[in-house]
Amino acid sequence: MGTDCDKSEVVHLDVWKSGVLLKILAICSPPCNSSDFSYVNHCKHTIFVADFKAHSPIGVYSDTNEAGGRVQDFLISSTFELVYNKGDPHTDLHYNDRRFTPDLLMVTADLYKFTKRTVLKDPGSGHRQMAAPTFISYNNEIIYSELISQQMAARYKEICFQIREWKIYKRTFEFRDVLF
Repeated sequence: MGTDCDKSEVVHLDVWKSGVLLKILAICSPPCNSSDFSYVNHCKHTIFVADFKAHSPIGVYSDTNEAGGRVQDFLISSTFELVYNKGDPHTDLHYNDRRFTPDLLMVTADLYKFTKRTVLKDPGSGHRQMAAPTFISYNNEIIYSELISQQMAARYKEICFQIREWKIYKRTFEFRDVLF
């Protein structure tokens, strides 16, 4: 792995909410990349959103590519769970009507039953965004945290928005006050 195409972009956020530390990792991986998960700390309260281009039977694909195999191995060997429902809409929309779901949401086991994967409407880029609302109970208090993902770490993706759609995009993807 010595070329630029094997580099992933990772955004790591530590968010404190009512005494609970949420670790949020957002990763965008180029198509030819084989992800290395050695940097992922397997602690609790961790949300991991990623565009891996990973084909794996654990998701929506019937085949497995190298990235899919690595994601499968990561899920088997860690405390992370894949948050996915086969009825969810695809996130990658091609002009030729092919649809894919390269975007994955993984959370640690302690957050799994409190996290829902929500696919938002396409803002005009051909790539639907994902939201990950998470409800955490801490000292009998419900904490709501919403993570809007995908383009946080997607500098290499070219997303073309027309000026008239920028206000809709910005309003849809602003972090909510609830995070801070």
